[in-house]
Amino acid sequence: MALAFICCRSASIEIDEIEVGRKDENVNRLDLTVDTTRSLDGEGEVVEHPESLGAFPATANASLAPPELDAYQVLKPLGSGAHGQVVLIRNKKNRFLYAMKILKKKEVIRGDQVEGTKSERNILETVKHPFIVGLHAAFQCRSSLYLIIEYCPGGELLDTIRKAVLGRLPESSAQFYGAGVLLAVEKLHDSDILYRDLKPENVLIDADGYAKLTDFGLAKKNIAGLRTSLLQVGTEQYWAPEVMMHQGYSRAADWYSFGCLIHEMLLGTPPDAPTRSDTRAQSLIHTWPELSTNAAEVLVGLLQENPTDRLGTKGGIAKLKRHRFFDGLNFEELLKKQVDAPFVPEIPPDDDDLEADLPCKRDSKTSVLSASDNTFSGYNYDRPDEDAMMGS
Repeated sequence: MALAFICCRSASIEIDEIEVGRKDENVNRLDLTVDTTRSLDGEGEVVEHPESLGAFPATANASLAPPELDAYQVLKPLGSGAHGQVVLIRNKKNRFLYAMKILKKKEVIRGDQVEGTKSERNILETVKHPFIVGLHAAFQCRSSLYLIIEYCPGGELLDTIRKAVLGRLPESSAQFYGAGVLLAVEKLHDSDILYRDLKPENVLIDADGYAKLTDFGLAKKNIAGLRTSLLQVGTEQYWAPEVMMHQGYSRAADWYSFGCLIHEMLLGTPPDAPTRSDTRAQSLIHTWPELSTNAAEVLVGLLQENPTDRLGTKGGIAKLKRHRFFDGLNFEELLKKQVDAPFVPEIPPDDDDLEADLPCKRDSKTSVLSASDNTFSGYNYDRPDEDAMMGS
C-alpha cells in the first residue's frame, strides 16, 4: 500500500488523502473468507488457534466489551482483515442471524480510515434497498466499533464463481446476479453516492439467493457532474481507464467496474486491459465460442475507454437495462424477489450447537465512553424494526 499524493488540475475538484488499494489489497475492506484458525489479538496481531474451531476470536480486553453485546449469541468467526474481523451472531430475542463487523479503533485511526468508516455506517443507515446489505445496529466501546449487519449465508459472489464448472457462471446466472448489482448501483447513484469498489468479493449472496452489495468504506458521497475525484482507490483490476490515468471520474467508473464484474462471472477473470474497439466483441466470441453475442456486446458497451460512450452513461441506466443481455428478465419482479435464484444457500440450524461463549465479559464501569472520546461520535444506531425483520 502507498499513500497517494495527487496534483490537482482544477481547483474545483475535491482531493483527499487516502491509502491506495493495489491488486488484491483494499482500503478499509475486510476479507470475508471464512478462516476459523486465525484471528487478531487485542493489538491487531494475527493469532493462530487451530484448536478453537468455531470459537470467538479475541477482539478486545474483557473489561472493554460494550453492554450491547449481551443481546447477541456469538456463533463463529467469518473472516478477518487489516482493521478487524467479522463473526456470525444470533440475536437472543428474535433468533435471527446477523454478521457482526468489529473494527479496532486504533487500527482505523492508524490507517487514516476514520472518515471512510463513519461514511460506511451512515450509508448503511440511510440507503435502504433489497440488494444492499441492511444495517441493524451499531455501537462502540473505548477500543472497538461494532456493526450488526444482515447475514448473507451464500457468502461472496467470488466463491460462487470459483465453485462453478470451469470457474465460470452460466449466462443466466450472470444475468441474474448482474441485474441485482445493477439495481443496487442505480440506487447508490440516485443517492449521489459513488461506490468505487465493485468486484465479486463485495457482492454477497443472501438467504434467498439474491446478490447484495456490501462494504462501503470507499464510497464517496455527494457526487456531482462527470468528474469529481482523482483518487485511485479500490482494486486495480477493476479500475476504469480514467481512474488508471488520474483523469478524474464519477458514475461512469462504477459502470466500467460493473463490466469487469460481468466479465469475471462469464469468463472467470476480470478483463486484461481497457478496450474501446467494437471488434473486441468478435475477439471474445472467438476466444470463448460459448459466449453469446448479447454477452459480448454488453461487455464491449460497459468496457468502453471513453466514459461518455460507456453503457450506463450513454443513454443512461434505462438503456443499460434494455440491453439484450437482460432479455427475459423483469427488473420489477427481480426487485420484489419474484424471480427464481440460481441457488438458495443453506441457513445454519436454529440450535445451540454452534454457540461459542463470548470471552470478554461486560464491565459497566469501563465500557462507557469518556467525554473526550468523540472521534466516532454519532456512530451508534439501533434499527427500530429489528424485531420485525430478518435481512433488509
